[in-house]
This record gives sequence, structure tokens and C-alpha cells, in this order.
Amino acid sequence: MPHGSAKQLEEEIAAATDHVLEWIVGIPRRQVQYSINNGWVTLTGRVGLHYKRLHAQEVVAKISGVKGVTNLIDVQPDKAVLS
Repeated sequence: MPHGSAKQLEEEIAAATDHVLEWIVGIPRRQVQYSINNGWVTLTGRVGLHYKRLHAQEVVAKISGVKGVTNLIDVQPDKAVLS
């Protein structure tokens, strides 16, 4: 692998992750964070609905170059939804 290729791949994964989380899953950037290590993406943060947690993992896993996803996103329903 040429020098810089791993870094470039991680940058591409990061850009794609930003896109799919915000535009496909509909999660604001401040709610979910991620880290990338050798193609493995770890998701952290909080969402209000369980399906968004699962959907985030599903779409990130489909990004080219992603080897796997660790989903550490917590689900914390909005208090307005619970009332």
C-alpha cells in the first residue's frame, strides 16, 4: 500500500460517514461522533429512537472501505415523546 493510502482511505470514510449520518439517517452531527481505525468505525453518542441507532450502523457498514462497525450509540428518548 503506498504511503498515505491508509490516511486517505480514512478521510474518505470520514467524509462518507458524515454524509450518511446527516442526510440518510437524519442524525445531527453533534449527536453522534465516530472514530476510524484501520477501516473499523466506532460510533458513539445519543439518539432519541432505537431505529436511528440501528440505521446508523447499517448505512455506515455499507461505506466502501469500512471493515466493520462498533455501535456504542445510546438511545435516550426525547422527553416530549414520552409525555
